[in-house]
Amino acid sequence: GRIPDAEAAYRKAIALSPDSWDGYNQLAGFLYDHRRYEEAVAQYRRAIELTPDNAALYLNLGAVYSDMGDKYFPQAEQMLQKSIALEPSYAAYGNLGFLYIQEQKYADAAAAEEKALQMNDKNYLVWGNLALAYDNLKEKDKAERARDGEIALLERTARDNPRDAIVQ
Repeated sequence: GRIPDAEAAYRKAIALSPDSWDGYNQLAGFLYDHRRYEEAVAQYRRAIELTPDNAALYLNLGAVYSDMGDKYFPQAEQMLQKSIALEPSYAAYGNLGFLYIQEQKYADAAAAEEKALQMNDKNYLVWGNLALAYDNLKEKDKAERARDGEIALLERTARDNPRDAIVQ
């Protein structure tokens, strides 16, 4: 609950080790969590300057751009694609699929979500996004299979975590 102190600690860590990309990454994550998107972008960009082949930084920056609104979707896509080019990951494909859903690029969304599920099929959100993409593509059978995957994981999550308010 001591937000200013937390931010000061992140900034002090950067001052003590200004050549460490992780300090900028941590501060950017903090800023992102507090919806200070422009500042988060600047910190992620600084981290990328220090370690330009770090796929996680491009993933994180892509997420920020995605949350900044449709004006920033091209930058979000570019960052997520860069992350995938460096190191294909479940998170990058999942985020890219969700971005494509927001842009109503449903075929691209389905392809990205399918790749995410090939890497990790345990997230009901990705299954739900895949079902949404197939619904919009009018591919009823595929949408139903995806929805079945989503529901099975939701039921398992509700059983295993009965206090999870999001699932309930």
